[in-house]
Amino acid sequence: MLASKHDKLPLIAPPLWREVGLEVVGCEVDTDALGTFAGEVPRTLSMGQAAIAKARLGMESQGCSIGLASEGTVAPDPVTGMLLCDIEMISLVDAELGVVVSEVVRDFSITAVSETVTDWQGVLPLLIRADFPAHLLIVRPEGLPIVDLPPDLLVKAIADEGSLRAAVERCIAASPVGQARVESDLRAHCSPSRRRVINQAAEALARRLASQCPSCSVPGWGQVDLLRGLTCQDCGMWLPRAQRGVLLGCARCAERVEVPADRQFEDPSRCHACNP
Repeated sequence: MLASKHDKLPLIAPPLWREVGLEVVGCEVDTDALGTFAGEVPRTLSMGQAAIAKARLGMESQGCSIGLASEGTVAPDPVTGMLLCDIEMISLVDAELGVVVSEVVRDFSITAVSETVTDWQGVLPLLIRADFPAHLLIVRPEGLPIVDLPPDLLVKAIADEGSLRAAVERCIAASPVGQARVESDLRAHCSPSRRRVINQAAEALARRLASQCPSCSVPGWGQVDLLRGLTCQDCGMWLPRAQRGVLLGCARCAERVEVPADRQFEDPSRCHACNP
């Protein structure tokens, strides 16, 4: 059972059916109660917690033992801190087996804008970068708390220039600073570039579910952590954050297997002593 209100079923169901024969059906539950992209409902859970909570909402609403849900975030990349990054997680919760199996995909091709404008002319340069109208937009007044905005001042899923202009002019008039914020609507049914990444995450989850634990045969065998710690090839300094492989594991039992990378030393270019 896939819990979603934003048309994720065609992105998630086909890979799971093709790889593991799991027939996924959708149910619409109020996943926005756990937080929204626009921010009118604050997000208080981590990505993993939110995905599992959504899956359990679907399971409870339909009285079933297996639930699926996805959660995404679009923000500056947590590794580099610079490039805009879309991180998508899909989690499967199996109450009978007592397991949670998740996969995450990180992608840098997301189409997303967020800028303030003081008039309609200021919107026009944004439209190409926003890939409008293929990607839909949100408009709201700048300078007002988003949690208190009525629907006519938090306008979502804008798909044509007439509606966009009307929303921009209305929000500028309502803004205490005379500005409207125009931003991408990042909900899954409004963002084709995000939909592609959700589908990639579903493909990754399907491949993981097709792999069984060598010890207990439960589906979901895959990477559970990174192995870290290498010495620099030139200076011999110990680099505790350098990746030296991956740790594979089971979603239910304690079985773990270390898979070292095909290198024994870290490249000097990644050493903070050789390349400060």
